[in-house]
Amino acid sequence: MYPRLKLLHRLLRPEGVLFTSMDRNEMATFKLLLEEVFGAGNWVGEIAWRNVTDNNPTNICLEHEYVLCFAKSKSALSPVWKSPYLDAKKS
Repeated sequence: MYPRLKLLHRLLRPEGVLFTSMDRNEMATFKLLLEEVFGAGNWVGEIAWRNVTDNNPTNICLEHEYVLCFAKSKSALSPVWKSPYLDAKKS
């Protein structure tokens, strides 16, 4: 995976971002790998959501998916992300 991520990093535009989806079993290790390739300072954020439900009798939810977002250069990103189609949604 490391060689692919290095190539991806090289091909991204300066303001490019990478969104990666994984489950909780992969998240910690993959985040460390992304920090090595992109740099810890280029971590943009993490999105977590409850993906599926099962008959888990505990009060702890184990059905999360995660999306990690890293930028090639966080300083090249706009400070506010805004859809160019936002005005179309106002009507």
